[in-house]
Amino acid sequence: MLLLLDLGNTNLSVGVYQDRKPICLFKTHTDKLKTESEYQELLAQFLLYHQLPLNLFQGAIFSSVVPSLTMKISKAVEGLLNKTCLIVSKNIRSGMAIRLDNPAELGADLISGAVGAIDDYQEDCLVVDMGTAVKLYIATAKKEYLGGAIIPGMRISADCLFSKAALLTDVELSLTDKFIGKNSHDSLNVGIVLGWKEMIEGLADKMEKEYGKPLKKILTGGDSELLKDVLSPDFTYNPNVVMDGLYDIYLRNTVVKKE
Repeated sequence: MLLLLDLGNTNLSVGVYQDRKPICLFKTHTDKLKTESEYQELLAQFLLYHQLPLNLFQGAIFSSVVPSLTMKISKAVEGLLNKTCLIVSKNIRSGMAIRLDNPAELGADLISGAVGAIDDYQEDCLVVDMGTAVKLYIATAKKEYLGGAIIPGMRISADCLFSKAALLTDVELSLTDKFIGKNSHDSLNVGIVLGWKEMIEGLADKMEKEYGKPLKKILTGGDSELLKDVLSPDFTYNPNVVMDGLYDIYLRNTVVKKE
């Protein structure tokens, strides 16, 4: 078994995989104030809850876009498992050629997502990852990361609006079946949720046309559940594409024993 971790600015996602299949998954809020020992205890409780003995783990791999927590959490993992925790970076073998002006800029989550998408589908892919930021990026079947777009995320955009507009109060984001809202609650959800739907579909269409070939469109990320049922049918919902990529990157950098 492998322990997989993906740290974003909003959430820490944790998964346990065996033979490239998820056994259990867990998500918690990213907390920069937590100590190494607190993160270690959090992970220990997660594994204890699922009755997963620590001696069954062959290793761990970690992708992070929060530098201030990277070493803290990786050390927590190593202290828990007594094994080295691989950290996704430009120095690790991902099998993905990064075709960017500055490959070092690419986030570990995007590397992992691109690897997972190509290994899952074996097609030219356009991945839409909805997290703190909404990322759209293209990875080819030849295992090349070509680039994409980064947009302020759905929830942080909404939070900014609520903090700046005195008469607009925070609402729970949800789908609405109409494009003309009759009250503030519905109008906000039309603009925020359905507005993001239209933007993602439109931008994905433009990117596909610029690429010049059909793309397998994949929807993933923490906020993707809000849109998975309303995006056009050519989008495939896959919440585990980053975890799949982490598993595959681990295999490219070490050897997993048969269990």
